[in-house]
Amino acid sequence: STGANVTGNLAATGNVTAVDGTFSGNLTVQGTTTTIDTAVTEVDSLAIDGLLTTLGSVGIGTTNPATKLNVIGDTRIEGFSNAKIQIKRTGNTVANGSIEFLGSDNSFGWGLIANNDAGGSNFNIKEGSVSRLYIKSGKIGINSTAPKTSLDIGSTDAVVVPVGTTGERPTPAAGMFRYNTTEGKFEGY
Repeated sequence: STGANVTGNLAATGNVTAVDGTFSGNLTVQGTTTTIDTAVTEVDSLAIDGLLTTLGSVGIGTTNPATKLNVIGDTRIEGFSNAKIQIKRTGNTVANGSIEFLGSDNSFGWGLIANNDAGGSNFNIKEGSVSRLYIKSGKIGINSTAPKTSLDIGSTDAVVVPVGTTGERPTPAAGMFRYNTTEGKFEGY
């Protein structure tokens, strides 16, 4: 048939090729699904490789998605010229967008890449719960969440500058600073 209206549950075992379809209820596919020119609107739930139990969520490789999109396994995003993942806030409220790296028990603690627009735009990379790289208003803070200059290293240890021999010396440029191992001295230009 060129069209199908289904009310209720539809379970299919084996290969399914859908040209046109309107589904009201749950769709569970346990074989291979091929879709051609398909637009899906107003779906309560969709499960791929698993039976979905949470309405309004999509699970890939899981039977019980914990979020709106829950993928178990490796994920790859591809595009013809550009491939991207966008994290966008909606509405006018202050909100964070982040990528969190969780432990196997779903506890936070491995790391975080975040954008927080509260009090001005910033970008933050955390190791565990500690901010390690912080970018705000064009200034970069390393171990500093309030960078005062273009590069602010909030640390009490040291900074290692580029190191090389006289023969490895780069083309001189104003402001260049390095350590010359042939001479055993710092050099600047």
